[in-house]
Parts: sequence; structure tokens; C-alpha cells
Amino acid sequence: MHGILKEDTTNARGQRNVHKGNQLLMKGFDFNAGASWLKTVLIPVQVDIERTSGETKFTLEAYKPLDVIIAPQGATNYRFVAASTEIDFVKNEYITKTSYTDYYPYDEVEVNDVELLNNLSPNSEHTIALAIGIEFYQEVNTVLYPLKNGSFNAAHLIEINLP
Repeated sequence: MHGILKEDTTNARGQRNVHKGNQLLMKGFDFNAGASWLKTVLIPVQVDIERTSGETKFTLEAYKPLDVIIAPQGATNYRFVAASTEIDFVKNEYITKTSYTDYYPYDEVEVNDVELLNNLSPNSEHTIALAIGIEFYQEVNTVLYPLKNGSFNAAHLIEINLP
């Protein structure tokens, strides 16, 4: 965010605003320094934003989990999460919609294309940020327990779309 604020050439130091800077610098941000998306998930992700309808779509191509996901020791399952956010930097307001896949076993069986959809406001005039993430679980006696020590789950700001 500091880099974005420095891009604001309109306001004086200490009064710079994110909406006046280069918001595209947010793209590629990893929310967990201990688990980079690009080192955890090796699956291409296609994102589509339809501003007119407000629909955002995340598509992961077919894959075999053991070949393209670097899971922590003990993980038996995982799921993907997609978040779509409209950000009004002037009013400091945002709206986030989140969707999840089913829980998938962490094995060698191929998973077909995966789609996650979120609907934002139609014809939004705000910045749209798309994030993709993965959560890992361990199954014990048919119950899935999240692996949450802070170093496994990866989340990545995959797209920034300006109005």
C-alpha cells in the first residue's frame, strides 16, 4: 500500500490517497507470507469480470492434486475459496462476496475444471479485486479438521480491475 500511496502525485505527503495512486500495484499480493499461492498451487487460474452484470468467475483447469498442489504434511483434503470485492477507496467502503468449492481429497485422481462464481453490483463504478485461496484439512474419523497454524493456507490477489 505504501507504494500505491507514493504514486499519488496530487496530494501532499501524509495526505496521499490510495484512489489517486496506482491501484494495479496490489495485483500479485499474497495474504500469507508463509504460504505463497504460486508456490502452493501450480494450476492456471482464469478470471473473468463482467462489469455489466456484476458476475466474476474463477476457472481452474482440470488437474491431478498430487501433481499440482503442494500440501502440508497430514493434509487429506482441501478446498478453494474465491473472493470478489468492490472497493470504494474514497468512502473507505467495500462489499465482498465469497464462494467455496466442495472439499476434494488430496490424491492422484483427476479433478475436472473447477468454477467459482461471485456476483457483485451490476455496473459497479468501483475498483474490483479478485482473490483466490486454498484451505487444507485433515480427515479423522470422517470429520474434516482445518490445518490452521497460519503457515499452510495460501491466498493471492489475482486480479485488480479499475472502473
